[in-house]
Amino acid sequence: MKKRIVPIIILLASLVGYGTVSFFFPTEDNAPVYQEITVADSVFEDKFYFEQLTEEEQLIYKELYQGVDAHAEDITVHCLDGDQAGKILHSVIYDFPGIFWTDGSSNMLTYEDSHVVVSPTYTYSLEERKRMQAEIDAEVNAILSKISMGSSDYDKIKYIYETLVKEVTYVDDALDSQNIYSTFVRKETVCAGYAKANKYLLEQLGVYSIYVFGQAARESHAWNIVRCNGVMCYVDVTWADPLFSEEVQDMPEITEEILYDYLCCSETMLGVTHQLDEQYYYPECTSNAWEYYHLNQMYYDSADRRTLLNAMYTSINAKKDNTTFKFSDGAVYEQARDLLINQLMEKAGQHLCDRYRLRQVEFMYSEYPELHRFVVFWKYK
Repeated sequence: MKKRIVPIIILLASLVGYGTVSFFFPTEDNAPVYQEITVADSVFEDKFYFEQLTEEEQLIYKELYQGVDAHAEDITVHCLDGDQAGKILHSVIYDFPGIFWTDGSSNMLTYEDSHVVVSPTYTYSLEERKRMQAEIDAEVNAILSKISMGSSDYDKIKYIYETLVKEVTYVDDALDSQNIYSTFVRKETVCAGYAKANKYLLEQLGVYSIYVFGQAARESHAWNIVRCNGVMCYVDVTWADPLFSEEVQDMPEITEEILYDYLCCSETMLGVTHQLDEQYYYPECTSNAWEYYHLNQMYYDSADRRTLLNAMYTSINAKKDNTTFKFSDGAVYEQARDLLINQLMEKAGQHLCDRYRLRQVEFMYSEYPELHRFVVFWKYK
């Protein structure tokens, strides 16, 4: 299934040079003045990118986090390499999606064999940041008020997934698209905004989440890894919107509200279209235990004629809008697709006609070959 994915221009492209401009100065008469780290260590617990760093790099990370949080113009860090400082600054932003007031670019003053002074680029003033934060808080509180902290990890993840798809629109040229303000306040964003907002909300609900990036459909893309009831899985809110699917763009009357293929899915499913950036060792996501179609008895590992027909009869008897089939692989999908189109949908249509005493019956179907999914849509009038 092909999607319209726009490259993450600022954050991902900047990984090459980290968006820095470096200048080198001799150390004489430039003795460094380091800030005292006052942030509690607990702030950095379960932060994936922080945990990938050495002890020396973690000190630089803490200095950058504390400086950016304080909106400091210049941040002196225990570092000899401006490129290293730039990469670590991005790690801070990946771990803390609530930092929306800088895009990760910066100027560097590198004092030879001594230290680096980082001057982050702030996209908003401190006053603007406070106003925008209040707007974000209002929207976030409204979302979180509708889910209980006592809910299961899966229910929390699913709720946030559905909420973001329903409330936010993907817009290629959205303002503030690389941060959460675009998602929560403007309601228009791109993949970076979706993934950061998803992580931001899930962490407030006590669900572990990582902002990850790489390639999807050969374009730069961002999504999440989450821990669902102890199992690591992928979540891609951007691709949950069915309007990104070329197969249904010309058939809005049969478009599903949300695609659940990208909710708590495994490498087997997501790896068809997504590839993680190889510079980080991300947790493996091998289990399909929490995939939506498994949980809702829509998953089939064979193209059994009677099983497929009974699934459609059950949907029709319950007057459901559709019958969804998710198949284990491409071979099973093709076999089942042939049966459904050439034989079984007609039989199910006759059952619909007889059960509801209709003079004629109308139904349509949608195909997702790359996802191994087939959906039949029923009309009861």
